Amino acid sequence: MRTGRVYKLSSKDENCNKVYIGSTKSPYVCIRMAHHRERHRKGWQDYQGIFDAGEPKLEILETMEFEDEEGWRLRQAEQKWADMTDNTINIRRCYVSPTDRKINRNERIKKYHQSEKGKLAVRKAAINHRLRKTNVSGLKKTILLEELEQINLKQQALSEGASCDHPLVV
Repeated sequence: MRTGRVYKLSSKDENCNKVYIGSTKSPYVCIRMAHHRERHRKGWQDYQGIFDAGEPKLEILETMEFEDEEGWRLRQAEQKWADMTDNTINIRRCYVSPTDRKINRNERIKKYHQSEKGKLAVRKAAINHRLRKTNVSGLKKTILLEELEQINLKQQALSEGASCDHPLVV
């Protein structure tokens, strides 16, 4: 069994109402605080004033025990506390349910397929499938191979940040 803690960092300055909600599996919360101090000192993370009045206040919100493979439960508890707090500076969600993850993935795929890159990739796959699975020869094969080459040029232009109206593309 492991012990995890969900905590809240807030400034000692009463004028700063921002808070950070975090969690740690570390047996000592001071280790996690050292990471926060380093990230603040080196400018790797913007704590929006929480460290401006010195060492922030640390409050343990929840302590839980879980098996190693159940680390997601700690993230879920962290997300619960972040959702209950209006003034968090947390940028990312701590926990995304498997159902929401699947919905988000499907939305990203749909967006990609509607983009020019996605449309080119789908057409390229269809041409490659047709060339491999059917007995295409002669003029038809030449036309498909030329279209495939044009798609490759368009994809290259898109990946280089150029528009599809690249002079090489007909």
